[in-house]
Amino acid sequence: MSQVTREQFLQQFQDGIDLYKEPMPKALEGTQALEQLREADLNHDLKLTGKVELEKAFVVVEKFDPKAHGQSFEGDNSPARAVYHALLDTRLPKKYDTDGAMAAQNRSTIICDSEGKIGIYIAPGYSDCVRACVVKHERVHQAEALAYDPNSTMCRDRPAGTQVHGQPGNRPGAEVRAAEVELKCLEAALKKKGSACKADVKKQIKKEEGYRDFWKKQLPKP
Repeated sequence: MSQVTREQFLQQFQDGIDLYKEPMPKALEGTQALEQLREADLNHDLKLTGKVELEKAFVVVEKFDPKAHGQSFEGDNSPARAVYHALLDTRLPKKYDTDGAMAAQNRSTIICDSEGKIGIYIAPGYSDCVRACVVKHERVHQAEALAYDPNSTMCRDRPAGTQVHGQPGNRPGAEVRAAEVELKCLEAALKKKGSACKADVKKQIKKEEGYRDFWKKQLPKP
């Protein structure tokens, strides 16, 4: 059973809901749910944004779960499921998603794991000197993807190893954040690891600095 709490709902839809998405998900098109959601658009800007409007959207979805109690609803097996999952396709903008393609085996990334959750994949070839820092890099992406999709709905019915993509508008900032975490880990490793590791760590630092700087150039201009 997968309960969606009010807090998770607000987090998932923090960037807004597009009430006039084309094409509108079939589960919403022409339904009472869509009419009620559009009534929650208090400023008539054709989308739901901000806590007040999103709280109203939560109440609309919750009404479709007869067992809901005001703070959560069943996101998988109740009548609310269709409305909830349709709304997931109307989020503004999508930060993470999957198109069903399998992840390449030669690079570390985030994936759908064998339990249908958003997990991480670490490519082979990293030495023990740097592997823990690469893991920390991918954990940043995993944490951000799970904050966007706490129930890993994008991984439902996807095979293990399916690639989870950071969307273009979100990816530069996400990659810079993850690279900074890895670099901090590598700098600490350089001080703690024995001399046998120093060459590997320095090589990874140089590689990761280049990776971070590439994505910094892709950040939106202030």
